[in-house]
Amino acid sequence: MIGSTHRTPTGAMITDPTIAYPTQTELIERFDAHTETEDFWMDAVDLTTRLVNNAAPANVFLLGVAVQAGVVPVSVAHVETAIDLNGIAIEANQAAFSWGRRWASSPSEVEVVANAQPSLLDAPVIVPKLGRGLQRRVDELGTNGAAVELVAEVGLRTADLIGYQNADYAKQFLDRVEIVLAAERAVDTTSTALTIAVAKGLHKLMAYKDEYDVARLLLAPEANHAVNAAGGSTDGIIWHLHPPFLRALGMKRKLHFGSGTRHLFRLLAAGRRLRGTSADPFGRTRLRRLERQLIDDYNAAIDLVLAGLSVETLDQAIEIANLADQVRGFEHLKEKRAAEFQSSLANRLAAYP
Repeated sequence: MIGSTHRTPTGAMITDPTIAYPTQTELIERFDAHTETEDFWMDAVDLTTRLVNNAAPANVFLLGVAVQAGVVPVSVAHVETAIDLNGIAIEANQAAFSWGRRWASSPSEVEVVANAQPSLLDAPVIVPKLGRGLQRRVDELGTNGAAVELVAEVGLRTADLIGYQNADYAKQFLDRVEIVLAAERAVDTTSTALTIAVAKGLHKLMAYKDEYDVARLLLAPEANHAVNAAGGSTDGIIWHLHPPFLRALGMKRKLHFGSGTRHLFRLLAAGRRLRGTSADPFGRTRLRRLERQLIDDYNAAIDLVLAGLSVETLDQAIEIANLADQVRGFEHLKEKRAAEFQSSLANRLAAYP
């Protein structure tokens, strides 16, 4: 985590994304100031994920550490009985409790066992494979002097946009990246910072989360990993959703969708081919129109930036490209951030050569 040392009101980081989180070092210092030992530090989530293939019992793992260390005056038998009586993920919780006790006695031995196991947290992001033509273009970025980081960033984001929409949509993204890289190389043969900033910013705006993409992501392998990591089952999963178009019609509560409605989500995800067309039933809302407008605004801004790009203006150009990160949140929060982004974009461009 990154951030500053000041404390923030509860929820402030949600409503104001510019407020930074405290650093890990700062959090540890706060914890040490209220405890009598510095001996018990571990990544409980990663350990339990590796040891019992489940992240949910991390707190039970910590309870095992505390009981074994004698800082929680409850017998092992009583805790094990409570886990049984609770009746939820009994096997995983009992195992996590046992591993926690063993960690308190011999942390290095437990960590050796854990590190030898794969973690659900290490599950890769699944994106479509690039077609031969797009893959060649991404690879050619490296032959043009682009850093390995840029090639990896662009390749992943191009592939993601194929899954988000289609190959033509991904091609639009790659077209822009190639133009920016050529312009950046013309003024500084060692720099790729501007191109990376544009790749991240443009992808963020192009891959806005609408109804089609929510359906796609809920069905993605990563979502199944998340359910498994939380100790659940995809067979019994229930999605609690509040569709924006229903909220606009006055519905104030979330709807519950069980695993039996997966076919509906598959149909909705397949409907992404309608995105942005006259047949898009969700595309006429104010927010969806705004999201498409932000893409146009950003591209227009990058055109102006490239027209005035030089060694002297490169840092300013990077700052302008990074402004897309301001667009966060959903619904009214996103509208607010979008207005701030458009205002910041106009002000920065006015001061740009």
